[in-house]
Amino acid sequence: MAIRDIRLPNGEVLKLDEWLHYPLFSTIEFAARTKLNLKAFTYSVGQTVPSQGIAKRPADEGDTNMVVRGRTNHDEAMVVFALTYELFGLSDASVDPNGNAAAPLAAVAPQYSRHNLFALQRSCLVELFYGANINKPQLRVPFSRIAQSVGPSIHGTTLGTNGQAGFVVGGTDLGTSGRISANNQWRLEIPIYLEADRVFNVRFSSPEALADMNQDLRLRCFLDGMKRRPVA
Repeated sequence: MAIRDIRLPNGEVLKLDEWLHYPLFSTIEFAARTKLNLKAFTYSVGQTVPSQGIAKRPADEGDTNMVVRGRTNHDEAMVVFALTYELFGLSDASVDPNGNAAAPLAAVAPQYSRHNLFALQRSCLVELFYGANINKPQLRVPFSRIAQSVGPSIHGTTLGTNGQAGFVVGGTDLGTSGRISANNQWRLEIPIYLEADRVFNVRFSSPEALADMNQDLRLRCFLDGMKRRPVA
């Protein structure tokens, strides 16, 4: 027997002929050693990508699939079942977090290093805000809580050293937050329902500057779940 309906924990029923699996995604960009405070899902194609310490640029279809900026469209809605993300290096990363130019590279853009991922996981906070003028988030977790379920599978290598402890020549120190699989995606115990024509955003912030981060990064955030089909 085919599944036609999905019942949410609050008793509401989604009819699959009216809903489809359609993750929303949005991109932010930030420089190394930034005190992070950026909001994703606040723009649409052609508008400016939120960034700190990075040259401003207009968004394209690879940055976001939002129809309108900062809100669900009037004829759509979203039920968020999970969060995940992708990271891309916008600059190379050294194995020395202090920025020693003579140190070998740990990751060559668009790769990103394990060290910089750890710095984000240690200091970054992720919050989902829903509703106009609302300052209490629907979701607030450390970045380390969100597993990565999209992107390449990373296998680091060590091909010798240059005589300095820990410095690897020809090797890589690439980061990934867990096994790249849909099963590794962090699923919410209670889905978050974003009604039609409602304001929302996802904020990435850190209480202090990421002083030991030595790589500029692009982060693409995904809200995975079911989206109501547009009327036309």
